[in-house]
Amino acid sequence: MYVRLFLCSAIFLTFLFSCSPDDPRPVDLESIPDRLIFEYPGDFAITTTEQEIRARWGTPTSVDELPIEGTAANGERDVRRTYHYDGLEFIFYESAREDFHILAATVLTGEQYAVDLGLQVGMGLSVAESALGSPAFVQEDSHVFSVGDSPADRLNIELVVNRGVVTEIAISPDIP
Repeated sequence: MYVRLFLCSAIFLTFLFSCSPDDPRPVDLESIPDRLIFEYPGDFAITTTEQEIRARWGTPTSVDELPIEGTAANGERDVRRTYHYDGLEFIFYESAREDFHILAATVLTGEQYAVDLGLQVGMGLSVAESALGSPAFVQEDSHVFSVGDSPADRLNIELVVNRGVVTEIAISPDIP
């Protein structure tokens, strides 16, 4: 009796955790408030400042600042500063040696946000590929796409995928 119950449970759990959605949820931009939709390419401009982020999104829930190893010059280090919001992160890179300060990445982890290219956390990978085409490369659960018609607006879009569903969208400039 217990062996049969164990086997049935094991088969059910194997089936449950190996399935991907048959009908991946498409993005319904009409149902998302405009202020939560990121517009390509403008909202991902490398020149976006921390002041502009705070003006649009308010005070972050937390800010992490990490020195970047191997960048020491005269005792100074480059810094990676991450602004955390609910389901959203903005990562800035600042050089200690020169006037170089960029928005290095925007990371969406919450389903309340979308990108006007038709992307949203929670969508199926097949739906994302319909919007973006084939990935430039795939490594484990990371699918990276390159979008943009010119070097000025080219972006890398990394989709982290779990069982066929997008769980994170990271967008960064394609810096040659």
